[in-house]
Amino acid sequence: MSVQSQQFAAFSWRFFGKASAISSTNFACLLPQKCVKFFAQRAALNSKFALFLNKTLREILAPLISPSFLMQMAVFIFPFATDSLAQNTDLPLGSPAYHTIDRLDIKSSGAIDPNFHTAQKAVSRIEAIDFLQKIDTALSSDLTAGDRADLTYFYKDNNLSLNKATEKCPDDPRYVKSKTPMPLIPFLYRTPANAIEVNAPHFAMNINPALQVEVGQELGTSPARYDYKNMKGVLLQMGIDSKVWVSTSLFDEQARFAAWRTRDIQERKFIPGNGYYKAFDSKTLKSIADDYDYLNGEGVVGVQASKHIRAQFGHGRNFIGDGYRSLFLSSEGNNYFYLKLNTKVWKFDYQNIFAELTRDIGTTGKIDSLLGKKYMAAHHLSYRPIKNLTLGVYEAVIFSRKDHFEFQYLNPIIFYRTVEGALGSPDNVLLGANAKFNFAKHCQLYGQVLLDEFRINEITNSRAWWGNKYAIQAGLKYIDIAKIDHLDAQIEYNMARPYTYSHHNSYADYTNYNQVLAHPLGANFQEIVGILRYQPLPNLLLKTTVLLQEVGKDSVSLTANGAFLDYTANGSFGANPMRSYYDRPIDPSTGNLKSYGVVQGQGFKSDIFSLTFTASYMLRHNLWVDAVFNRRVEKNPLPYYQSSMTYVGLGVRMNAFR
Repeated sequence: MSVQSQQFAAFSWRFFGKASAISSTNFACLLPQKCVKFFAQRAALNSKFALFLNKTLREILAPLISPSFLMQMAVFIFPFATDSLAQNTDLPLGSPAYHTIDRLDIKSSGAIDPNFHTAQKAVSRIEAIDFLQKIDTALSSDLTAGDRADLTYFYKDNNLSLNKATEKCPDDPRYVKSKTPMPLIPFLYRTPANAIEVNAPHFAMNINPALQVEVGQELGTSPARYDYKNMKGVLLQMGIDSKVWVSTSLFDEQARFAAWRTRDIQERKFIPGNGYYKAFDSKTLKSIADDYDYLNGEGVVGVQASKHIRAQFGHGRNFIGDGYRSLFLSSEGNNYFYLKLNTKVWKFDYQNIFAELTRDIGTTGKIDSLLGKKYMAAHHLSYRPIKNLTLGVYEAVIFSRKDHFEFQYLNPIIFYRTVEGALGSPDNVLLGANAKFNFAKHCQLYGQVLLDEFRINEITNSRAWWGNKYAIQAGLKYIDIAKIDHLDAQIEYNMARPYTYSHHNSYADYTNYNQVLAHPLGANFQEIVGILRYQPLPNLLLKTTVLLQEVGKDSVSLTANGAFLDYTANGSFGANPMRSYYDRPIDPSTGNLKSYGVVQGQGFKSDIFSLTFTASYMLRHNLWVDAVFNRRVEKNPLPYYQSSMTYVGLGVRMNAFR
């Protein structure tokens, strides 16, 4: 090998690792002149080597390969090369890790890592590991046996992302391997969390099955009504060079829901958290009605563009907030296509989301043609002025243009309301603020305020103007009640005024595939959420969730057999953001659309009580057995909305969250 090739090999080893260095001579022969100049500048190669590469490329293969293409590839690959490997995928939404992070953030009062932000979810595994390892070290003497069990679970679940630490310290106990491989199948479950795991230089991958089967009965019904859920799926994650990662999942589900949920599906034409569905036609279950069959998949590619900037591109969901619900952006709805940028510097965490959404699919649910599109641009800035206080501001705009994104909203740092005004104010802009405060090493206060539209003078005059559209959240978390380890409680209040999130047409309402992007109740509601969790054993979780809800619903017209047909001419009372705010009822005193006297809970008010108790026991890592009890009662003047149900069920799940 020539001296020049040896120098290039050394360069390649440094920036691309062993695999690339082995074939460095061949690699040199493939690069065009512009690409060589790029590498020469970045690597500070001597002039003789640069001349050698220029000459070689011009004379051999440069005419055969597009220089612009290879230049773009080089610019793309170069910043992401590294010597160490760690999988930087996100913690899945709903993971038990978020409660662990919450607990230890409260215990530390934010003092351990004042630059760690929790409102923007999903959180990167690397960031979560870094935070929890700091807690593990700094609060070692204050951690309980339950905290240790939580950390052990977390380390097992994220062992591939711990590679960076274990390369420096191969005996790191956080990298936990199974005591013995599975009998007869030695290549499965070499580590507790992953069925198949590859951990090679500059590449990591894990593949896991997902399963959730639950069967239950609604008591007191005649004939007996049995509900079930049957979900099968696969999860795949990959990391390349510690800078590029891929996360994808596919779930195939069949289900029969409670009678009240089936009613809502038939009315709104969606299954919560999912998109397209069809009737489940099973040869073995011919006698069962109201069954649904649907697919759900996520897929995200991410890159670490620099030490402080992270980008993601794909299909999925996001969540912004610290509560059980979010009034900004929730994970309750269907997946959508998005580009997300996260920039973290000093005490700031700034997130941009540019998304393509699906417009109202109508009440027929027919989707045999291309569905209409609309778009969202949103940004959220999180700031920690002191160690135990986090403040945030949020802005989003929903809009639609024929055949293209509104390019002016691609500006990642501009105030969207100014752009929307300059465009003629055709779009729907929402503003919000949030806060979180940890205190006493046991408590956390949090909240959100969202403004869709308002006028100060209309708020102060108490005339209940229809355009005062806003939503409020306030919550409290309390961990280790009465000094009982892992006895944790949460209470939360949410409300949204009538017509919040709505617009004059479906091109700009705050929805995706008929589902609200924020709170699942939409608007015109009040809600109190109470959650009590107790983990007496590392593998046993007892959880009770109580919902008290008040929702002002619209009247409906029904078919001859009592099924939903459409909304009647009484107008929209403001609960359904997909209905135009020009559908407001007529004010008999003026003959015009009702503008004043628009109060919380107007319309046909539903009072809903729901209590859910779940006992979950983990047989082995991420393999759970669940026992479920649910009591739900809905009272409404319209018989269509009335329901009373008691449900008991048993289930098993693997790599799935409730």
